[in-house]
Amino acid sequence: MGDNGFFFPNFSRWMGEASQAFFAAQGVPPWRELVKSRNIIGTPLLETHTSSRPATYGETVLCEGTGVRAFCIRDPGGPGRIKAIPAPKDIKALCT
Repeated sequence: MGDNGFFFPNFSRWMGEASQAFFAAQGVPPWRELVKSRNIIGTPLLETHTSSRPATYGETVLCEGTGVRAFCIRDPGGPGRIKAIPAPKDIKALCT
């Protein structure tokens, strides 16, 4: 548990869910389709920065976070490895 009373792994999960919701809302196909068509396995979280304000019992904790992600494919050079690739132009266009 963090110093501010929230369970940090939940915050990471929420960031992941928000990312998936964002891509879906922009019209990006689901990862299961992109794996089949383009070998793109997803956008793992590489770096996060979070902050929250102190709260006392019963208060709502305000949390903010940013993350750095990379589009990744299965690395053809090593089984079980992944490799970052540039964001595909068509997906980037959907998200801007």
